[in-house]
Amino acid sequence: TAATILSEMIGQEWFGYIGTNGVASSIFREPIRNTFPDADRMYLYLRQLADAGCTSVVLEATSEALLFGRLDTFGFDTVIFTNITQDHLNTHKTIENYVKAKLHLLDLLKKDATVILNADDKYFEREKTAAGEHRIISYGMAEKADLRIESIECRPTKTILKVTVRGNLGVKVFTVKKELLDVGKEIIKNSFGHEIPIYNRERTICDL
Repeated sequence: TAATILSEMIGQEWFGYIGTNGVASSIFREPIRNTFPDADRMYLYLRQLADAGCTSVVLEATSEALLFGRLDTFGFDTVIFTNITQDHLNTHKTIENYVKAKLHLLDLLKKDATVILNADDKYFEREKTAAGEHRIISYGMAEKADLRIESIECRPTKTILKVTVRGNLGVKVFTVKKELLDVGKEIIKNSFGHEIPIYNRERTICDL
């Protein structure tokens, strides 16, 4: 999922993960019963991630968790919307109810939070309006996107995107490729100041 990829790109030494693929950090991974756990399990997982050295968490915020208020005690520094499709209508009954549940996530933003939106999505303008005065970064193939995807090249081992950046977003996108056998043999730093070990594979780090 996008959340899994993001946590691994940034570095699970500092960013834990909770979602479809379980709960994970750089030193442990275990399955969970629900994509978004109940409150008692959630705080247990957050404690485990903190003990593992994580200072932040990449979290899959499900529409059902939003609908039933299981996220209402959280404040988010960054929210990312990929796309809204006709999912979980067995719970929400209508697509309008589903969209409203997803947009509730924007009610939980911290004051200085950033919202990252898919400019190609059908509900982009509605999401943008719901984000209010918060900083918004958009991406996609649409002309209006801040990070505009000019081309996509799919290869057996990687996907290459040509991206143009509109405006002064302070975005750095770079690719690091090393053929090293030992994890942590070489260290780089991202713009957060985090040291990230280079693995024996290509790794792309995108700092927003």
